[in-house]
Amino acid sequence: MDMTFKLHVLENHDQYPTLEEALVAFFRAMKGILAQGTCYQGLTSFYYIEGIFNFGGKPASIPVYYYDALRFAYNAGILIEVEEYGKWPTFADPLPKIPSTEIEALFALAKLKKESEERSNAEIDQVTSTTT
Repeated sequence: MDMTFKLHVLENHDQYPTLEEALVAFFRAMKGILAQGTCYQGLTSFYYIEGIFNFGGKPASIPVYYYDALRFAYNAGILIEVEEYGKWPTFADPLPKIPSTEIEALFALAKLKKESEERSNAEIDQVTSTTT
């Protein structure tokens, strides 16, 4: 499966050939944004890594937002927790190679989450339109 990864962080829309590189660039950019005082609520909506895939000739695009990317980066060993409170995590050196099955699982879960949210929103819209 062909995969590329595109950042969506302010004006930064750079593409990376590996998720490892995209995660490092994403969290470097996020560190700067958070240092400027961005609220954490905005992290769930505005900043993400887009996985761009080719499934048997069909293109697919799936976003993974900040908190899911953060959890994944810790679990994959890309980010290493710093023991001092308030310190930004460090990057593993060398970066571990993430198995493609884990990358596929991350984006499959993100797709399911997005579809579930869209269904919930559609149901809410339907209920509110019939009650007003």
